[in-house]
Amino acid sequence: MSLEEVADERLILLNEEFQLYDIILDSYKKREIEPNIVFKSKQWDLLINMVAHNPNSISILPSPIVAMYQRDNLVSIPVELDTEWKIMLVERNSMKPTEANQKFISFVSAWFHELK
Repeated sequence: MSLEEVADERLILLNEEFQLYDIILDSYKKREIEPNIVFKSKQWDLLINMVAHNPNSISILPSPIVAMYQRDNLVSIPVELDTEWKIMLVERNSMKPTEANQKFISFVSAWFHELK
């Protein structure tokens, strides 16, 4: 879905503490659209609950967050933003590999692969 298609919608967004906020505003600005931001918060569960209870609003959130808080009365639609995020797993290079560490890395890798 394009931002032009949701240009007039009431937006409930993550606040300025999140990089996604700047990405969303930049994407709107590049299209010369003024976003209708009605609420901002750093609590993504609050944002999802607000959208669930306010039928005239939408939110733009990272897909892993949406997946964690799925609701029967909400639908998630990919939106076109001007970014391609690359997510990386970071660990200290001095850390000795353990079986638990390797299982965690495998789990996280599989989870992100499934989200694609």
